[in-house]
Amino acid sequence: MTGKAEEKGGGLFGGIGAALKRAVMEEEPDDKRPSNAVATIGYGAGKPAPLAPAHPADAGTTPPDPAALKKLHDALNDALPAPYAAFQEKWDALNGIIQDEAARFKAALATSHTTVEELSSAFDTLFAVLKSQGEAFAAKYAKRRDDALAAANQALAAKSSAIAAKEAELGALQEQIARLRAEEQAETAKFQSDAQALEQKRHGFEAALEKMTNELTAQRAQITGKR
Repeated sequence: MTGKAEEKGGGLFGGIGAALKRAVMEEEPDDKRPSNAVATIGYGAGKPAPLAPAHPADAGTTPPDPAALKKLHDALNDALPAPYAAFQEKWDALNGIIQDEAARFKAALATSHTTVEELSSAFDTLFAVLKSQGEAFAAKYAKRRDDALAAANQALAAKSSAIAAKEAELGALQEQIARLRAEEQAETAKFQSDAQALEQKRHGFEAALEKMTNELTAQRAQITGKR
């Protein structure tokens, strides 16, 4: 599957796929014709479904990854069966010489000594390569996803532990603050009580002093009045 095989508008296999499909449909009875001799490359029957991301994206709006396309093309090129490679060489050589694709297809078959069955079998090989690539990617993706989730959970667990520790410290501080406030209130009440008692003593002393002063003043007045 070199660049030559990727003709404009022909997809991965150029016009070969369409010509092969027509040849298969012409040569096989109706009850034995495959529903799609040349299927679309991608996840098909028997392939594991792609692992869904945390927030599934709309596959219809996601363009193919160029790097992934290149990797898949390279894998298909490396596994290209010899009959298909021989046929493709003749097919490319007849490009521009035979305009009709059906005639070009039959000529390429004849000159490459290849049969439709061999080409169809080549597609089975190539689909197996795609399946293997898909399974390898799914396994790699699952590992990266699981590793990322494990790392995230570990980080979150550490944060949760730190928060719990700080909350415990805060609880202890709140208890200390509540105890100190209770002590403050008790000491304030005691101070106010002591201050009131001291004030009463002052008032009592002043009353006693005034009483004694008045008594002395009265006695003095009595004595001095008898002169």
